[in-house]
Amino acid sequence: MKKFMTLFVFSLISLCTIAQTDVLTNETIIELHKGGMGEAVLLGMIETSETNFDVSTTAIVELGKAGVPDAVIKAMMDANKRDELLNADPNDPNAPHNPGLYYYDEVNQKMYSIEATIPSGTKFKHNPVPMGKSKDVAQISGENAQLQIAENQPVFYFYFNQDVSNPGNYQLNGASSPAEFVLLEMDQKSDEREIVTGKFGSYNSQSGVEDAIEKNFDKIEVGVYKVTPEEPLDEGEFCFYLLTGTENAPVLNIYDFGILDSEDEKKN
Repeated sequence: MKKFMTLFVFSLISLCTIAQTDVLTNETIIELHKGGMGEAVLLGMIETSETNFDVSTTAIVELGKAGVPDAVIKAMMDANKRDELLNADPNDPNAPHNPGLYYYDEVNQKMYSIEATIPSGTKFKHNPVPMGKSKDVAQISGENAQLQIAENQPVFYFYFNQDVSNPGNYQLNGASSPAEFVLLEMDQKSDEREIVTGKFGSYNSQSGVEDAIEKNFDKIEVGVYKVTPEEPLDEGEFCFYLLTGTENAPVLNIYDFGILDSEDEKKN
């Protein structure tokens, strides 16, 4: 009973300290943990409080030595990233960003997020010519992508998410490098765009896209890459294509954009 009362009083003192500072730090988390606060309470406080955590390797080791649960340490790391994103300049490519693909308008110094597009359908194009190749085609709704770019050699940034279970691994929709994304020109129709995802002949089949456009990419820092087409792009519709999933249940991730012609560029 005496031990319980001691822990209770210590916890009240710790909570009063937090109330006075209104900012959670490594020290206050350790103090609350030693005072008997459970994992669920600590997680709730991290979620709803202002924080100023040190999540360096040395600091994480010290938290572990103090017995702070792994789930709480992870929540501290997530809160630190959340604070970095809130305070970051969304148009600075060197600032933290949410995982994804972004186009960077160097002239206006503005970044545009490119959301993954899911194909509206697929179809099989039969080639009746003997020994000819038939094709699997993915269809994307709309004649044009929402993002239209007024330059023919645009700059893109890829931000990969850190894998919590393996901190040295960064991924984006299952990919860990821009090398896994294929840059393609799309076949533009009146109300949709198409890309070829497989070919089938009389004696063999071939999965994967065709006519990939060469691209260059530089690693800016861990999990961040700058990507550019190797050669200027012509007017048209393009995409970065990533195939994930399994052979029986493939997932097509398409990040689409358009390139305006030179006359449109001059008007803008």
